[in-house]
Amino acid sequence: MNHATAYDGARARVLRRSSAGQLLEELGQPAKAADGQTVHHRAELLLIEAERQVLACIEQRPTSIDQIIAARGMPAAQVLARLSVFEMRRLIRRVSGNLVARP
Repeated sequence: MNHATAYDGARARVLRRSSAGQLLEELGQPAKAADGQTVHHRAELLLIEAERQVLACIEQRPTSIDQIIAARGMPAAQVLARLSVFEMRRLIRRVSGNLVARP
């Protein structure tokens, strides 16, 4: 048995023991939450409604922060604070100065 085969076997055992959310996260597939919302990362399940609304404005392609502020109608400071939290939780990534996207 070579190293790659041993690694694949160990990874398969870990994935069998993982929850469905962890498996979907590993595979990069979105799932549906109990309320019907699409969940890309299990950390999204812990968000409050206002945070979900901001996150829903962000797509996988780069999205302007100004567009998010305009779409939500919230003060810029509140949107920027939420984006910082999303970035720390790795729900989004900053593409450039004014653009963010889902990973």
